[in-house]
Amino acid sequence: MTDVAAHPRYSKSKEVVRTLQAYTIGNVSRSNSRLSFDPDRSVLPALGAQAVGLTSAELAAVLCSGRASEPSERIVIGDAIGAATIPVTVGIDALLTRHTAVLGSSGQGKTHFVASVLQKLLEKGPNARIVIFDIHDEYANAFNSLPGVRLKETVLGQKLNNDPRAHYHIPYYALGLTGLSRLILPSERTQRPALNFAVDKLRYVSGSMGGSKLVGHQQEVLFDDGRPGNANSANAAIQTLKDGTADGASQWPHMSSIGHLAAEWSCLKYDRGNWVRDGWLYNNVQTMLRRISRLIRDEQFRKIINVEPSGFAEAGFIPPLSYEAEAQKLVSDLFGSLGSPTHNDWNVHIVCLKNLTNDLMPYVLGSLLELYAEQLFARGPGQTHPTLLVLEEAQHYLRQIPGDTDTGLHSLAYERLAREGRKFQVSMLISTQRPSEVSPTVLAQCGTWAVFRLTNDRDQSVIASGSEKANRYATTEVPGLARGQMVMFGDALPLATKIAVKALPSEHAPTSSDASFANAWSK
Repeated sequence: MTDVAAHPRYSKSKEVVRTLQAYTIGNVSRSNSRLSFDPDRSVLPALGAQAVGLTSAELAAVLCSGRASEPSERIVIGDAIGAATIPVTVGIDALLTRHTAVLGSSGQGKTHFVASVLQKLLEKGPNARIVIFDIHDEYANAFNSLPGVRLKETVLGQKLNNDPRAHYHIPYYALGLTGLSRLILPSERTQRPALNFAVDKLRYVSGSMGGSKLVGHQQEVLFDDGRPGNANSANAAIQTLKDGTADGASQWPHMSSIGHLAAEWSCLKYDRGNWVRDGWLYNNVQTMLRRISRLIRDEQFRKIINVEPSGFAEAGFIPPLSYEAEAQKLVSDLFGSLGSPTHNDWNVHIVCLKNLTNDLMPYVLGSLLELYAEQLFARGPGQTHPTLLVLEEAQHYLRQIPGDTDTGLHSLAYERLAREGRKFQVSMLISTQRPSEVSPTVLAQCGTWAVFRLTNDRDQSVIASGSEKANRYATTEVPGLARGQMVMFGDALPLATKIAVKALPSEHAPTSSDASFANAWSK
């Protein structure tokens, strides 16, 4: 019933004979003149029973079935395409409890569909918490002046123009060890211990691009270039840090201090009465130090991540410097307070990533998601307000990051979010035009798939292999879908359904329309 393939065969009389292959998806029953659908597949029709097509009323009962029986718990996502126009509704919990994938080539209507779904979710739930990572700065128009929407907009990075919106220049130290590890990508055997030491002792030094020193000392003695000569002063500083007798700083140092501490911790060696920097030991961390230096010198990176020293801590603030406090503030600013929704003055937060280049996106956004996941997991299951993360153009950052020979492919926190997000009341709506470039682990955890037109063979194969709900009907329909049409299947619907998405009014549509070349050029 959910997957019917017709194979014409010709008998001797030249009459067309068709073989229908059917699968049971459930039972339609009538009670008090009301039709209802039960997705119980254990009850099979008797052998030889007559097969008939569904009436419009029966099809409507099937398409509008699900765990949510109350209209307040369902949203309309479009009209089924068939002999009769039937509005298709889905239960909010069925759609969000397991994550949703929206797939399709550029210009097929993904962004309009996502905006439409979010608007309907907000109509049903004024206490929603939706965080949109907006790659192309196109979602704001979909929520401006919309009744019941409390919109917050944040442009990631330092303010470089007259944009009136709030800008968030991420302090590097707010990422802590978890986020910095995602940016720096140390090898596990030799580089991670050095990075762990550097991040842990960062609160006890002051420094600049050229070198670092202990708080209260006059001379910079810690460097990242493995310079030759006597290193007794550097060793004395490292030993003071190891002993825990160094004075705490009242401001975070320049990001270069991470490299200075990691280098000196790794390469110092006692040789013939003096401490020196050993070249072989230095070589173990040299690639990590180069990456730190490249990031700091990258102008595009500095637009997003603030590598400069922090301001001085307020008098009486104990501890004076705290990674935990910095991380909680960052997560609260971007993802909202993990507690009650009343702690936020918004129910939609658009985080604009227009200033973030594609090559840095998997590292910077990956570090933010790492940090968010760490905060959620530390808080424990069921201890946060339900949150929907909308990840646009996910192929840019929800992908494996190559490591070195020791680490291979680096593990991703958002893969754990995808696997265990339900326990922590986090749902992910993943939109991409290249599903073949998105982490297979993430896609495999998506319970509902909305697939617009896809023509690439690799992308089509993901649909067939990535979801147990995909069937022959879904995969064969996708290449021929018209613009604004999709095939939807999975937990939210009992069977794969071809759906026409309703267009949004221009005043509440995302700014992702195609350019009119003929009209613009003729003027």
